[in-house]
Amino acid sequence: MGAAGSKSQLQVGGVACQPCQPVSSPETSPGRPSTLDQQAPEPASFTEEEGGAESFQEWCSGRSSARSGRGGDTPRTHTSNSGSTAWMDLRPSADTPLNARRSQSRSLDGTAKVTPAVQDGNAAGVAVASGGAAPAGGRPSAQSHRSSLRSSMVMSEHSGQSVAGSVRSSFALERASLEAYRASLDALQAGGSSRVLPAATNPSTAGAATGFDLHRLVAGLGLPLDMRERVARLAVIPAQTPVPASLLCLLWQCTEADVATTLSALAAKALLNVAKLPDGRVWCLPQQEQLAALHAACRDRAPRDNARLLDGYTSGGLLPLAAVGDDGYFVQNVGHHLVGAGRLDQLRGLLLDPGWLVVKLGAAGVAGVVADFRRYLLGATGDRDMKLVLESFQMSVAQALAHPHIPGLLRLLMAGRLMAAPLSPQMQEWLAAQQVAIRRDGQLARQNGVPLCLPPTTPSLDQAGGLQRLVLRGHKAPVTHVLLTPSGTDVVTGSSDGTARMWDLEIGDCVLVLEGHAGPITGMAITDDGSLVVTASEDGTARAFETERGQCLRVLAGHSAKVTGLAIDPWGRFVLTSSVDGTAKVWDLSSARAIHTFVSGATQEQGGVLCVALSPCTRFAILGCANSQAEMYDVISGQRMGFMAGHANWIVDVKFFPDGKRAVTASHDGTARIWNLNNGTCKHVLEGHKARLNTVAIGDDGQLVVTASDDGTARLWDPSTGACKKVLQGHTSWVTQVSLSPSHDKVVTSSADGTAIAYSLDTGDVICVLEGHSSGLNGVAVTRKGRFAVTASEDMTVRVFDFNAHSQHCPRWHVGLIHCLAARNGVAVATAGDDCVARLWDARCGEFRGVLGGHRTAIRWAAFSADGRRLATVSPDRMVKVWNVETTECLSTMPGHPGSRVKSFAVCSELRFAVMALFDSTVTVWDLAKGEPLVVLQRWGERDASRGHSSAVNQVLMTADGKRVVTMSKDATSRIWDAKTGECLHVLQGHSDGVLGGCISDVGRLLATHSYDNSVRLWALDTGQCVRVLPLGVAVTRLALSLDGWKLAVALANNGVMLVDLERGTAPGGLWQGHSAAVTGLSFSESGGHLLTCSLDCTARLWSTATGATEGFFLGDSGLTCCHFDGVARNVVLGTDRGVVHFLDASAVQ
Repeated sequence: MGAAGSKSQLQVGGVACQPCQPVSSPETSPGRPSTLDQQAPEPASFTEEEGGAESFQEWCSGRSSARSGRGGDTPRTHTSNSGSTAWMDLRPSADTPLNARRSQSRSLDGTAKVTPAVQDGNAAGVAVASGGAAPAGGRPSAQSHRSSLRSSMVMSEHSGQSVAGSVRSSFALERASLEAYRASLDALQAGGSSRVLPAATNPSTAGAATGFDLHRLVAGLGLPLDMRERVARLAVIPAQTPVPASLLCLLWQCTEADVATTLSALAAKALLNVAKLPDGRVWCLPQQEQLAALHAACRDRAPRDNARLLDGYTSGGLLPLAAVGDDGYFVQNVGHHLVGAGRLDQLRGLLLDPGWLVVKLGAAGVAGVVADFRRYLLGATGDRDMKLVLESFQMSVAQALAHPHIPGLLRLLMAGRLMAAPLSPQMQEWLAAQQVAIRRDGQLARQNGVPLCLPPTTPSLDQAGGLQRLVLRGHKAPVTHVLLTPSGTDVVTGSSDGTARMWDLEIGDCVLVLEGHAGPITGMAITDDGSLVVTASEDGTARAFETERGQCLRVLAGHSAKVTGLAIDPWGRFVLTSSVDGTAKVWDLSSARAIHTFVSGATQEQGGVLCVALSPCTRFAILGCANSQAEMYDVISGQRMGFMAGHANWIVDVKFFPDGKRAVTASHDGTARIWNLNNGTCKHVLEGHKARLNTVAIGDDGQLVVTASDDGTARLWDPSTGACKKVLQGHTSWVTQVSLSPSHDKVVTSSADGTAIAYSLDTGDVICVLEGHSSGLNGVAVTRKGRFAVTASEDMTVRVFDFNAHSQHCPRWHVGLIHCLAARNGVAVATAGDDCVARLWDARCGEFRGVLGGHRTAIRWAAFSADGRRLATVSPDRMVKVWNVETTECLSTMPGHPGSRVKSFAVCSELRFAVMALFDSTVTVWDLAKGEPLVVLQRWGERDASRGHSSAVNQVLMTADGKRVVTMSKDATSRIWDAKTGECLHVLQGHSDGVLGGCISDVGRLLATHSYDNSVRLWALDTGQCVRVLPLGVAVTRLALSLDGWKLAVALANNGVMLVDLERGTAPGGLWQGHSAAVTGLSFSESGGHLLTCSLDCTARLWSTATGATEGFFLGDSGLTCCHFDGVARNVVLGTDRGVVHFLDASAVQ
């Protein structure tokens, strides 16, 4: 590294290196860094004329023009995204007519200048409403092409400032300006360049003391004075927004012929461009500079002109705003004009109409709706009700868009999320009106033969105003990584589905899908300017994507096994990857070539290299290896600097301290170690965890180290002494990730228990628990101001939490998954699950009635007595409890036992007798009243086919009268037993493979069984005769028989449902499709006219058994695990994998 003869050399693992100097040292050379922590010079910001940014090889060799001497010894800072990625050719295709970054125009004083082609927050504070462009690949969808003219710039009514933010609106809005307008603006911008206006000052100050007024502007353009009024009225048009000629007829109050004449005159003066589109309509686009001057000159008359345009569309107010048709402009920009006219109350009315919001969504996308909300809230800052409505919209819109065929779904979801919100009395009236509208929507849906929404009767949907702010859905597999962009307004998520997605945190919309990998994402990194994202995958490659359109610019292929770690140079010059193949590679992004390959001491059989870190000066890399060692390399020369030994197991994470002089490693041996990189010695061993470590984090100031472990805790350490400062407890499973707030006030941990917990860094106390996911969390990130946390989960969702909000955890819900649901129609409902308790509910209104505790393990089975007065609950430890439903008193307990656990349980209608099958295949009939075994049908170890099953028993059933027991076994047979004597009455043979399970119809005296042979068989309970065989060719997951026994519902492994009319031998509607995940519940109505199904896809469907049509639909926030249709109370009850219980009104279903 330094000169070989240096007297101050130290040894790192036997290799000489120079001691470090402070990063901020004034003596730091602007050239190539020569010591571990010297700061590498930042590359200059190049324009295309300057030849592009330096490559990795230029940086290494010092040949880059970035250090050519211009600027003296002061490193030049990076100032634009385009500079660091110019060599990547951000626009590789020739189909991009608009310059995405810059365009040449004239200023008001006549001088040429470079201005953004589309103003973003950095340039002019302008936000753009999306036209519904699909995020995939960053390219507009067919819908966005069809409606590209319908998008508009989101401007405030006077100043033109962004309604989305003061610095930068959001990535989604910025990208929409480039994509959604591309097709429409091509024709309009082909008309020529801007005309030089008369000398004046900046438009933002024009019209004040400068004498720059409308008269001078019109005179400078050479227009006749009689056109003054029409030119002035153009000031109401938002910037960068094409308008149809039909709008000008209303604005100017003249005929189409007059409009055509005026447009020709204005186009001749370069005030606007005119184009006739393929559909025959004429559109125009005012030039940006001239329109800005008009905005300034006509500011005082803007309210009057905006009102005139609105009155023209509504025929003087005779037509409601919500009834105005979509002409490609009005719906998209009505919010702009209402604010400009000072009619905030009318805009509020539109935003409170979910039906109109659906229309707006179709015309302008999610960003357009959110922009209208923000326009309103800028003028009515104290309207908390509308803030809650906006939250409910953002929490619901993705689900509504995913099911566009369900009318009224957005209204139902928004209303359902406000049921427990602190609304004003006026908004409570609005909410009641929405409930009436939901019922009206249901009546119309039934008349039109489309599914109606089943509204919740209790606040069981995620409520607006709580900690949870957004739910980002789109990944098709668990989300494994989360990464915030430098701006903090967007987040990138990586998933096991092989894709990464970029999301706008202000809007909640997916703006980019980064595709191409053939395996799960294993790592992500982003440049300091946010212009480049690099992803790593199990397919052995890394990919570099630009973040403007999501194009893959480089594929880094060379590893022979999965890539485990990733680090990127902040300026996007090179990337480091580590792999299970035992190597790490340094890639030059300008050529996609591997410049160096570091061969570690860990072989692929051992696990290879598990992680990699890049020093703050970007000169050095440390590899964490499966051979318990960390190795340090010089990135420029490729030289191995040495190794750090001391751990006794895999090193799974490594981080540099900000000073570059130290590093910390985390290992599966349960310790972390802090290393002095000047000499390779271990300064401190951070001991105390009782299980392996998963990750380590360092505070921005280097004064704090945080470790996360499988022992369910995180620990705060003082790196100067190695002492443990705090132990952060609260999780019930291993901690997967930690994130320190940049504001230095909190640390957030994510866990496999499905929660994230925020702790105070000062006291170590729990600030709040972030709940909502239905599966374990894989990652968490805190935004730069510390207000929001973003979590990634195994449940395939990403959730955004607001620390400024208040927790709305409902103590009535279960903690964890609900395994079973029992009901006595019209009387009571019981739910039970992972939290070892059962909860009672009123069947008619869903009111919580009490908790039934006492079990030590999760309750898996529950059943009511025939009169609904008693309830039996059973857990796998063999504990059975019988309860008085009215008083919640425990009437009897059959205590649990060690040993083999319960595999299946069934009980008679009076809760007197029960049958229990253990995993060791012991099957016993019990007298629950006495708590004694009545008869043993099969003992452990018995495999005598002459008297019992010759293989394991999978399920047991009991008839309602308790006289018969059915056992189903892997030996491909089922047996019917006399419950009192233990005699085997019938052996049911016919399946060619193991019998998985079945169900009984006591009325029809039928038994249905399903098997690994992908068939269903119907048997007569009394004779054991097979009465019907249903070969399906698809694996069956569950069965249900109607009460009369004549209808059989079959849930299939392909997520479909089939109903068989046993009386007619038909399957109405064939295969019923609609669910996109496993069907977890089947429930018939008492009459058999409807079948209720629920699924892990968060939906429940109510099907007509006569036609197979979906008549009712519900969409929740988490997977559904069990269901019941109560024909007496006319409601639906659903259990979820998050512990929430839904009660839905099904009275509209006939």
